[in-house]
Amino acid sequence: MLMPIILALLLEFNPGVMHDLNTPTVFLVTNDSNCIESKTVSQLTITQADRGKTFTVRRGDMIAIKLAENPTTGYEWVIDQIDSQAIELQSSEFSLPEKAGIGGGGERIFNFKTKATGIARLQLKEWRPWSGDPSIVQRFNVTFQIEE
Repeated sequence: MLMPIILALLLEFNPGVMHDLNTPTVFLVTNDSNCIESKTVSQLTITQADRGKTFTVRRGDMIAIKLAENPTTGYEWVIDQIDSQAIELQSSEFSLPEKAGIGGGGERIFNFKTKATGIARLQLKEWRPWSGDPSIVQRFNVTFQIEE
């Protein structure tokens, strides 16, 4: 009974097991028989340079999309179209650099999780929500080939 707990603690606090973006993460899960199973989930980080590309990922993978944004101008990135059967938004947050001045820009970070196999398309738009579609200044689209 103590062995799975000790194993989990060793993996959690061993710096060699820590993960970086774009590398597999091992999650320890207790199954119905109280045995520990490991599940590997990868995280893919996508930036503005990846606009229009297709990525092959696995079901259950995490996807982070990081786009430059300056909300003080009124423009913000939002989801325009999403295949919600295959990918799901986990979070969307704005991150300001440490030394950003007043009115400075940062980046919008969208975190998604893949849910089902197949081809999923995602389109984001940068706009002023109160001005509607004529205010769209740019779009960002990617496609995911989600495998088992």
